[in-house]
Amino acid sequence: MVKRSPAERVQSTTPSIWVEFTTLAAECKAVNLGQGFPDTPMPKFVAEKLKEVASHPERTDMHQYTRCEGLGGRNKEH
Repeated sequence: MVKRSPAERVQSTTPSIWVEFTTLAAECKAVNLGQGFPDTPMPKFVAEKLKEVASHPERTDMHQYTRCEGLGGRNKEH
């Protein structure tokens, strides 16, 4: 079997932030809503949260992307 390695031009690059997010999600047993649940019903807590969010469209804090530095009061810098 041939051992393959990345091209020289990309060997100095660092992993994407998504590598860190994926690792954290696995450690926290987070539910990845981007993948869906094709073969099983969604977990009850997901359905309940979606119902809550859908019943309050004025609450943009519940369904918008956060700032890249995080939400104030939820991280060490704010």
